[in-house]
Amino acid sequence: MTFEREFSHLFAESTDVTATPETVMTHVLDFANYGDWFTLHSGWPSPPPSSLSVGDTFEQNARIMGTPVRLSWTVTTLTDFSLAIEGTGPMGAHAAIGITATPHNSSGTTVTVTNGFHSDALKGPMGAIVSRAMRTATVESLANFRTVLGDTEDASALPARPKPTIPPKPEPVLHLPSGTTIDPWTPVIVGVGQVTHNPDDGSRDPMELAVSAAQRALDDATHPTLPAQRTRVSTVPSTSWSYGDHQSAILANELNIVSPDLAQSAPLGGDGPLRLVNNAADAITHGEIDFAVISGAEAFASLSRHGTNDTWNRDTTTPFAPLRLGSDRSGNNHAEEETGLLTPTVMYGLMDTALRGRLGHTIADHREKITRLWAGFSTVAANNPYAWIREQLSADDIGKPTESNRPIATPYTKLMTANITVDQGAAVVIASAAAAHEAGIPQEQWVFVHAGAYADEEWFVSERHTLGEVPAIGAIGDALTQHLGAPVSDADHIDLYSCFPFAVYAAARELNLPLDDPKKPLTCTGGLTFAGGPLNNYATHGLASVTAAVRNNPGSTGLATALGWYATKHAATVVSTNPLGSNSATSTSALACNGQRRGR
Repeated sequence: MTFEREFSHLFAESTDVTATPETVMTHVLDFANYGDWFTLHSGWPSPPPSSLSVGDTFEQNARIMGTPVRLSWTVTTLTDFSLAIEGTGPMGAHAAIGITATPHNSSGTTVTVTNGFHSDALKGPMGAIVSRAMRTATVESLANFRTVLGDTEDASALPARPKPTIPPKPEPVLHLPSGTTIDPWTPVIVGVGQVTHNPDDGSRDPMELAVSAAQRALDDATHPTLPAQRTRVSTVPSTSWSYGDHQSAILANELNIVSPDLAQSAPLGGDGPLRLVNNAADAITHGEIDFAVISGAEAFASLSRHGTNDTWNRDTTTPFAPLRLGSDRSGNNHAEEETGLLTPTVMYGLMDTALRGRLGHTIADHREKITRLWAGFSTVAANNPYAWIREQLSADDIGKPTESNRPIATPYTKLMTANITVDQGAAVVIASAAAAHEAGIPQEQWVFVHAGAYADEEWFVSERHTLGEVPAIGAIGDALTQHLGAPVSDADHIDLYSCFPFAVYAAARELNLPLDDPKKPLTCTGGLTFAGGPLNNYATHGLASVTAAVRNNPGSTGLATALGWYATKHAATVVSTNPLGSNSATSTSALACNGQRRGR
């Protein structure tokens, strides 16, 4: 398929069907039923065209990576066995879709879908993310198309996840470091692992990194293998390469876990890791599982430097649909789409400006505060062996626009934004106290999961009553404080999600944390700019680093937070080397909180 213009991202996927080319094209041109198979399609703003000619134009609503977009198409090719449409979308994006039906030599048809994508506003890793999402959607669409033609059963349908079996409760466990007898189903983190790979040393794919991080976590737990049963394998979906609903099954296969429970977080959302951790801890308290491994990774640095190859693909049999945690709801409404408020840099810049107005800061004063905050984060990253940028930078280095530190969106330069072009993986292993004790995992390794919470903000930014505050984080803080019996701000080691300064500043205000206390930095990693921003999986790094800090300071408490979209969906986890009271298992759970607006 040849298009009229060139595209920076161009790819094709094919499938064979038993239908004739004529039947294939009948379905291709049946726009009224596109929702039956075309996964990116979300509707028609006006009735779909019933017939087409070259030069015809029409509009289509689509959803790419959860973001609603409106595409304006022009028919550029139409023959008996081919269709090509080319058009434009938000932010000056250009796209094209070509579909051809080629008869086999014997019988049946090869259906090929070719996609083109280009956007000056989405170059580099972001462009690769969008392109990869489109490619994944194309593969899924072709599978759906085969189903529509009657060639296969619904390829996307997996058997339902089996209900867990609850065994008799074991005897209580004596925790020697605290001298406390604890519930056997108390959840404890027993291992953490992190991996950072330099693409100068070659290419690694996300699954390689996730497996490596998980194995490091198991080694950290002095327990290099997990039981075949009563073990949950949870994954944070990668965006540099999509494994769909099969990611957890692939990881389980790589780790030789034969009959695991499976869970995955939503396809997009930085809150995913802590939702997986909190849910696994909750499952342990109810006797549903004995062990859980939570792992994720991104390989955008390898993708950018080396591209992909066949080794990135993984084949496995997924026995049932994994437990899905978190929301895959779109982050934008139609008004935001129409005005171009579609990227995190723009949205967070807008919210930061609103915060500055609410605080009454001048532009210069506010820039000084957020660049000084970020300079402190760079100091932490400089001492983090897993950080991507291990260079201590000054506030002036961060705030001053240069050729290598260009302005991104007011008030942010590049060095105040998440750095997603990384190769990084992180993992956490959780066990019940009884399972950890029986496996011989040293109790000095145990870090207790005291509590977890999650909350959603008013979903769409443009519909919030104020743009400069995030009361959902305050609701999480209130819930955790009530559960713990002490202010969450008393935590000794803290890692606030840090995609942009606004995320940290707003969270610190809600949780009553000081921004500039050198004895209590608000990061244990260095943040998404300097430590690295592996999209959905950053919070796994954050919790792993908090866990390590707590271990190194027995008796201390740690807090990790996470968020998704535009400070929209939130999660938090509190951990400590000491058990919470005499029966922590019955009081540890994922607390659902709705963000309530609170006046200031």
